[in-house]
Amino acid sequence: MEQDPDLLFCKEKSTKKPNARERQRAERRRKKIEQMLKATPYAAPIFPFWNAFPRETGQNNRRLWERIERKSALSMLGPIDSLAHLVVAMGWHQYHDHLLIVATHQGVTCPQLTDVYGLHYSNHRMIFCRLNSDLKQIGWHLVSYPLTVQNEPWGWWLEKLE
Repeated sequence: MEQDPDLLFCKEKSTKKPNARERQRAERRRKKIEQMLKATPYAAPIFPFWNAFPRETGQNNRRLWERIERKSALSMLGPIDSLAHLVVAMGWHQYHDHLLIVATHQGVTCPQLTDVYGLHYSNHRMIFCRLNSDLKQIGWHLVSYPLTVQNEPWGWWLEKLE
């Protein structure tokens, strides 16, 4: 049974032909529905990622696996007694360059890390905090002390935990 397309979007389902006002109303409804169902121009590039993890979940999973791998690697190292062994053993760490500089130049300040050594980070203290969480598991930690006056930049040292 073939149905007239004009009758599809009419409120009253009857066999008689709709008048002009009902046809206009039906046409507006049809256009509105077509507009809502039409794909947006930027939907095509997004489509392949619909089945992927949401961004937060993916980042949390990646960070969790990085943390697990880092902790397992640190547990295999065990306690380290010498500074040279520490620098070599931590060669895999993402902040190894900071560790190497502090080990070879005790008392280095954050401005020196940027100006002299070319490590352009906005917050070196945060990097040292992240390094500390890993170093404490193998018996070391990074500490900062004032070099001269309290308002001047502080220097960083590597110390063995007792």
